[in-house]
Amino acid sequence: MWLCLNVLLNATTVSGDFARLGIHIAPWEPWVWEGSSHLVLGLLIPLVWLLYEWPIRRVRLLRPLFGLRICSRPGARAPVVSNGWFLT
Repeated sequence: MWLCLNVLLNATTVSGDFARLGIHIAPWEPWVWEGSSHLVLGLLIPLVWLLYEWPIRRVRLLRPLFGLRICSRPGARAPVVSNGWFLT
């Protein structure tokens, strides 16, 4: 409900701002801009909740980053990639 009200108010404000500045836009454009932005926001809210309920193990996410850090040193040898993980 809050997102729908926010789309209504933001699209109306954007339409008024463009009219005040004398910039011609199609009447549907602010609704698409605001609607798509709020649609993405509405889809991210459950994702954030899901990550909060089932956190991803940090070790699994950091392992590839360590490989990238090792390879970024001057004179470091090229990594061997096996199953998507960097092996040095």
